[in-house]
Amino acid sequence: MTRMERALLFHMVLNLNSLPRKAAAAIVAAGATLGLSVPLWSQFRAAQLSAEGTQESLSRAIQLQPANAEIHNRYGRVLLYSPLADAAQAKAALLRAVELDPRNGAYWIDLATAREIEGDVEGAAAAIERGRAAEPRTPALLWYAANFEVRQGHLEATLDLLRQLMQSAPEYTARALPLFSRVTEPEVLVGEVVPATRPAMSAAVEFMRRENHLSAAAVAWERILKMEDPPLDQIRPYVDWLVASGETELAHRAWVDAAQRGWIPVPAESAADPLYNADFRHPLEDFGFDWRILPNPIASVWLEGRGPQPGMNSLCIQLSDEARATYSHVQHYVPVRPRYFYALQASMRSERLASRTGAFLQILDPFSGQAGVRTDAVTGTGGWRDVMVSVETGPETRVLRLDLVRPAPPVAEEAASGMVCMAGLRWTELGPAKGPAAPLEKTP
Repeated sequence: MTRMERALLFHMVLNLNSLPRKAAAAIVAAGATLGLSVPLWSQFRAAQLSAEGTQESLSRAIQLQPANAEIHNRYGRVLLYSPLADAAQAKAALLRAVELDPRNGAYWIDLATAREIEGDVEGAAAAIERGRAAEPRTPALLWYAANFEVRQGHLEATLDLLRQLMQSAPEYTARALPLFSRVTEPEVLVGEVVPATRPAMSAAVEFMRRENHLSAAAVAWERILKMEDPPLDQIRPYVDWLVASGETELAHRAWVDAAQRGWIPVPAESAADPLYNADFRHPLEDFGFDWRILPNPIASVWLEGRGPQPGMNSLCIQLSDEARATYSHVQHYVPVRPRYFYALQASMRSERLASRTGAFLQILDPFSGQAGVRTDAVTGTGGWRDVMVSVETGPETRVLRLDLVRPAPPVAEEAASGMVCMAGLRWTELGPAKGPAAPLEKTP
């Protein structure tokens, strides 16, 4: 620093050391601070008033912050939805909000709502378009636009918006399908609108099952077969839903298709067998066209590597000492053709089965309400015994159910505890029936 610079600095310090100059400096500083604090206080107070959310507080907030688009929007919404709604004043406030911030799509949607309430459909449509232009990928705007179009009866425009919505936000699928299935067929929504993505198709299948829209089931399966990333979590409930609904042909086709593609742990080469896993060589999948073990506290069920011949497996059930109710919790659905004869052969054995009625295999039509046909029963303790029964299907029968049954013992008897096993089941199609279908009855 030069001598001249040091002298100037010293002079300035001396000047500030005088009282009048200190006061002047303080006044200048206070003025600068006041210039900053007034706007900050105005913003803070406006935020407080806006948070209160009343018509009066928002009006005062606008006076403090007249260029705040959010406050104008909130004020317009309060006016629009208040008991003493003032649509004209609300629309003016909402219009001012979009003028201040035209890039906020939600503000345009609120303006569209106000215009539609007033009956200005064209103005509402124009506001929706401005909102979508401002935020073309915002799902909430697509959702509002789709609802607006359906209110106007514009079905094609509605479906197009739904496609865009589900593609960009699959989480809307579960919300959209129940609502829009009221205005168009579920098979149209599932077949033409839902995108071929795993989240969206998973939601679609769940919707069909929940609402029992069987008309869309085949369309959905055809789309699933073409997907690179199918909703594998829905395969089991989808097949079981079809079986329970009597849609056996589609259910069995889906079962075989899924096995061939490796979507379910079922060997592709045997998935098409009418009585799949009849030899118990594969783990029980407990769905579709494999054995089902319904939960029951009085019984234990397992597979073991012993049968009537070496190398054969069997399925065994141990009934507890408290087993008084009828047990029919081991089941297998079998696809069949109407008006055909079929035969079932099996080997069964029992061990300490304390029941005079014993245990047997029963075949019934789960949808007809008729009593089923049954094999001879096994009881007490004994070795493997061959049993057989034949059945004629009705003119509408497409599925039969095979149950292992131990009837409830009479009241005078003790609980029917003990064990029963079955192995080596064989299901044979004997040929078409001739003449009227006979009622189900036991084969001599």
